[in-house]
Amino acid sequence: MEIEDILGKIGLDLKETKVYLAVLELGETTVLPIAKKSGIQRTYCYNILDSLLKKGLVSYVEKKGRRRYIATDPEIIEAQLEENKEQFKLILPELLSLYQKSPQKPKVRYYEGHQGIEIIHKEIIKNAKELLILSSVKEWVSEFPEYIGEVKNLIKHKIQIKELSHRTKEIKDYIQYYQEPNQKFRYLPKRIRLANDIFIWGNKVAFVSYAKELIAVVIESEQIAQTHRQIFNVLWEISKK
Repeated sequence: MEIEDILGKIGLDLKETKVYLAVLELGETTVLPIAKKSGIQRTYCYNILDSLLKKGLVSYVEKKGRRRYIATDPEIIEAQLEENKEQFKLILPELLSLYQKSPQKPKVRYYEGHQGIEIIHKEIIKNAKELLILSSVKEWVSEFPEYIGEVKNLIKHKIQIKELSHRTKEIKDYIQYYQEPNQKFRYLPKRIRLANDIFIWGNKVAFVSYAKELIAVVIESEQIAQTHRQIFNVLWEISKK
């Protein structure tokens, strides 16, 4: 992952990242060298530096009527992030309580790309005791070459799995790790074609599409999950080992 991506995750946009890295590399300096180093016009640099000042990522000293900017030591930033994390943990139980008490309407989350799908995988491993899967294995294997590791991880965490898919050449390598009665697999009838993958666990249903872009939608609703669980069970009964 690029350094710009990491800094983006702690709240910096691309221009802020470029300016911060420029100040970090230059040491104590004025706006003109920062503008040249970052490739951002000097007039814009002032506003960006003010934003970084508020975030505690730079400071300045006055010398001969001119501001000279200094980047905050990265180790100090790390310590601040750790402190913020610990403070967040203190209020997490209260936040979760509020989250659970929110109106009983479905909660919908949208994800894009491989990183988004990985978030769903991690959530399943952390929370699922039983997992029902309607899968298009060929597309999944194509998008995730490391799929065997994902399968082993699910089995390692003793998740009860039932999976339905079509008979393809990728299946044998995929299901050889399944061990009944904990992991079960059946082939869907040929007349049933899947447009996307569906994962059902707890009160959640995830839809993963491999069309032009890799996207996923997670719906959190006891009623919707139960409905899809019943549909899955009907398909399971008409499918073959």
